[in-house]
Amino acid sequence: MFEFIDAEAPNVQGCNSATNQYSVDTSTKLDSGQSSKVVSWTTPTAAGTSSVRTHNGRMSGNQFEAGLTEIIYIFGTPGAEATCTWRVYVLGKPDTE
Repeated sequence: MFEFIDAEAPNVQGCNSATNQYSVDTSTKLDSGQSSKVVSWTTPTAAGTSSVRTHNGRMSGNQFEAGLTEIIYIFGTPGAEATCTWRVYVLGKPDTE
């Protein structure tokens, strides 16, 4: 029995650079009285694979606290992976009332 292993990384769409490089930075600012903010983006896709995961579990539409969060989407399988990486900046500090 033979198992076919695809050794070619998938072609990622929706990410300016899809091979272990930063591509897009997203920034937003906390509104008065907020300690976090919902940040949304268009999720990148990859032709030729249905295997996609995120490195840190953060997804579009999640709440983000003030600070920097790195987002990494990983497409494909070990040995044939492509990544889409960027940073989300939430500017400001939560109000203390």
